[in-house]
Amino acid sequence: GMSGVRLPVYRPGVATLTAREHDVLVLVCRGLPNHAIASELMIARSTVIIHMRHLFDKLDAVSRTGIAVKAMGLGVVTWADVSKERTP
Repeated sequence: GMSGVRLPVYRPGVATLTAREHDVLVLVCRGLPNHAIASELMIARSTVIIHMRHLFDKLDAVSRTGIAVKAMGLGVVTWADVSKERTP
């Protein structure tokens, strides 16, 4: 699967995110709760929680809002990522 693929994050202080962590991160930035992220990515909610723990750690954040603000401020997630139309 894609879980081993790493996305380069060329920003000091931000650890490298896996492709799956980035997928979760984009959906966090769109405001989705864990159960909706799980449904969207077709993974278990418990797996989402593991990815979230990694995101809190890697982005040095203490809240979902903090994750989103840091990710967008660093350019790890772009406005285009969060404003894309949803496919039916």
